[in-house]
Amino acid sequence: MKVIVRASIRWFWVLILCLIVGYFLGKPVAKLLPPTYLATSTIQLKSSAHGGGLVKSVTAYSSLVTSDAVLGTVLKKYPDLSAATLVGKGLTVVPTTASADLQIEVTLPSAKEAANLANDLANTLVSQQNAEIKAEVAQEIKIISARITTETNTINNLNQQIIKTPTTDTAQINLYNSEIQQQQGLQTSDIKSLQSLQEEQQLNASPLSIVQAATAPSKPSSILGLIPFSPLLALLLFVCGLTAIVLIERRADRINTAYALQQKAKLPVLGSLRWIKSSPLEVPLQSLSASKQPYAEECKVMMADILFHAEHGGAHVLAVTATRPKAGTSSIASQLAALLAQSKRLVLLVDANLHEPVQHKRLGITNDAGLSRMLEDASALKIHGGPGAERFPAALPQQVGSVVDANWESYPTGQVPRVPQPRSHAGIQNSNGQAF
Repeated sequence: MKVIVRASIRWFWVLILCLIVGYFLGKPVAKLLPPTYLATSTIQLKSSAHGGGLVKSVTAYSSLVTSDAVLGTVLKKYPDLSAATLVGKGLTVVPTTASADLQIEVTLPSAKEAANLANDLANTLVSQQNAEIKAEVAQEIKIISARITTETNTINNLNQQIIKTPTTDTAQINLYNSEIQQQQGLQTSDIKSLQSLQEEQQLNASPLSIVQAATAPSKPSSILGLIPFSPLLALLLFVCGLTAIVLIERRADRINTAYALQQKAKLPVLGSLRWIKSSPLEVPLQSLSASKQPYAEECKVMMADILFHAEHGGAHVLAVTATRPKAGTSSIASQLAALLAQSKRLVLLVDANLHEPVQHKRLGITNDAGLSRMLEDASALKIHGGPGAERFPAALPQQVGSVVDANWESYPTGQVPRVPQPRSHAGIQNSNGQAF
């Protein structure tokens, strides 16, 4: 888990980039797969409207919805829609013979547009067919009325012929009476038809009517409309980025723990220190052994490892060095020296950082004289331990050392007369003659 957290912190910019790309990538995907909304309007056909066969069945009317007379007229108000696309996917007409109604279902990406189109189709169909039926009924009434008038005139003419015919010509009179009866029968039938049409015209002025207008739906009709593409793609790319980071970290074979370093270097690791929120320089050296902070506990673990290896090898001198400046060697050396001194061991801390000495600032001691003077004196005295071999004095000058605490003395760098090569060294020496 710690490895994942560290990798996430190291690659946080990649995760943020994945979230941003996923969010903006979701917008064109949402346009390619837009939500669709279903709006339905219902047209009712009056069951009593069947006079003269002028009113068709609901099945016949359902086929008229997709005709140019209805659909073509309505689509003039919707230039973005085409009849071919709409009839294939977005428009469905469902007739129901039992209830004598038909439903117009329109499916579009816009809920408001779907409702408006369904209502426009229903209104157009109803208005056109009602006007057509009304015109046809009026035309039928006009035709029947004219026929009745013709029949009346024919009957009157036949009566005039009977009057002019001599009474002795009974055969001709009977023929005229027969024609009169025939015309009267036709007239009676036409009068009944006229009365029926007039009654139907009064009762069924509008055979087709809209019983349910379409309203804009609030929820999409498909599952795709319920998917938030932008957050979903952002989350998906975030997971992909996190997975890629884990794979990269595994292939990079980074050293994140002391155990991993020990396995990588095939050498014993004497501990590892994690950085804390406050600088390690702010941890008081006098209370380091009693501190319960994670950093202090890791310092104690490191000291225990050092004591174990020093006891095994009989070591008395510990050198703390680094490959670059400001790596924290002075802080670690002073903290280890404090822990060793607090464990009843005699400790001499030598600051060998001639390039940028900071140990005297950490311990609050003077830096007037120290290791640099000792090196100059040793060079001047040309102390030899054997043929061609130079060595430092066996004991450091006492006058330049400073007592830091019980069992602990510090030997600062002193004033450096010239700028040496940039290195970072600190040395800890155990002065009680035994291994740490």
